[in-house]
Amino acid sequence: MDKVFELMKFDEQKISNGFSNQVDEIDEARIEGTEIVEGVVYDGMGDTDTPYIKAIQKDMDEYKEDVFWYSDTTKTKLTLAIDNKKLLNWLRKNGIGLLKDGKSNTSSFYEVSLRDGIIDKENRDTMKQLVMKYFDKQNATLWEDEDRYGVYKEGKTGDMWSKMEVTNKIFNFAFNVNTYKSQISYVMENKSYVYDTLPLLNDNQDNVYIPFKNGVVHITKSSIKLMKYNELDKKNKGLVWSSSIIQKDISVQDMNEGLFEKFCRLATSKRNSVRLPSGTDWVNGYEQNEDVFKSLKTAYGYLISKYNNPSEPVAPIFIDGEAEIGLEEGRNGKSVVMGSIEYWKEVAYQSGKSYQSSKSSGGRFQYSNVDIDTGFVYMNDTPEWFDMEDLYDRLSDDFEVGGKYKNKFIIPKKLKPKMGITTNYPPRVKGGSARHRMHITPFGNYWLTCKEKGERPSSNKHLGKMMFEDDFSKDDWNDFYNFGFECVKLYLNE
Repeated sequence: MDKVFELMKFDEQKISNGFSNQVDEIDEARIEGTEIVEGVVYDGMGDTDTPYIKAIQKDMDEYKEDVFWYSDTTKTKLTLAIDNKKLLNWLRKNGIGLLKDGKSNTSSFYEVSLRDGIIDKENRDTMKQLVMKYFDKQNATLWEDEDRYGVYKEGKTGDMWSKMEVTNKIFNFAFNVNTYKSQISYVMENKSYVYDTLPLLNDNQDNVYIPFKNGVVHITKSSIKLMKYNELDKKNKGLVWSSSIIQKDISVQDMNEGLFEKFCRLATSKRNSVRLPSGTDWVNGYEQNEDVFKSLKTAYGYLISKYNNPSEPVAPIFIDGEAEIGLEEGRNGKSVVMGSIEYWKEVAYQSGKSYQSSKSSGGRFQYSNVDIDTGFVYMNDTPEWFDMEDLYDRLSDDFEVGGKYKNKFIIPKKLKPKMGITTNYPPRVKGGSARHRMHITPFGNYWLTCKEKGERPSSNKHLGKMMFEDDFSKDDWNDFYNFGFECVKLYLNE
């Protein structure tokens, strides 16, 4: 009876919230005397249909579903053990599933979590952290209760495994690497998702969705709007990769030229043909190049968008224009502009200095740092011998990710990452196929001249601060993102 009243006291909050209209029935149950036999609740009259009895039973069942540890008596020394299958079932119940690259049972897969419309990558380390955080915050008295987390060390009486013993066991637990893949495949069979049919919040040729902390920016050919997540149309709702949520609050505003836009405008400006009078500041020798600036903006909007047009697979290429072709480290701003895509989506960086052709043996692992949620593959300063043929299949077909000691995983072409190139050399092309896969934006030498004159872009004469560094204010970030929105809108129209 003490046990019963202890349970009743423990569930007092539940009773007050959900069963306040059942006070008479609860009192009656107390008078009759409630019994718990091997984890099943009965009242004194054998009636198990009262709301109060059901609440107690539900409470106990939910706690017991968390228990995946047991006493292993098969060895000489009694030990605390983990039931792998029950642990995997616990993970499945708490949002863990598998993302496959096909419907076959032998398809490659990644562990993922799906909670509250957000999908995230997982692995054995992150899943262990999930388990540890969950049980760390539980009250230690639960391990003293056989109807909750309590597990007797031996038989059905005596000492129980404590919270510290159980959490230490979880902390040191590791799945068997030889059996883990087959075990998780079996347990998660009914919680597997196929990438090609994964209901993601996707862009298309008329709509782009950019998630921020405080909402989703929806861009069309005619409008830019900030929407709450629950305001999205049912047909447009979908899962969002955790890594794609920009961790800033955003406000959509009328455009003011921010620092980044000014940097881009000057980077694409051209030197006019008028000879400057002696003593005139060199900056007066440059004027805005509208066509090239538009080329940059449409390319930037394309890279921000997640939409892969199957009829127009293209890689924007930022190249030295007025600067000396082939000059090492052109310093004209092209890498700054293309590299800033990292503030919009997950980027896999590819150094041109270490690039290896797909025709070489080392080229097999060229994209080993591309992951299932990568949004952009950035190829910086490709070498003089770089051939666009290397990218044909990456631009037109599905995208294979994986590398040494990793299983291959195929991202469907409609969801694959965009690709972009910066270079100091004209790209090699062979026929129309290569030309149709390129969008070339030539950069001028304004910022190179700035360096040669011993001046800094961050000086008050030019930008007044370093972009994206500590002094880049909230308003600067807001200007940066709003410029990107305008680039996306221009891309959709052009």
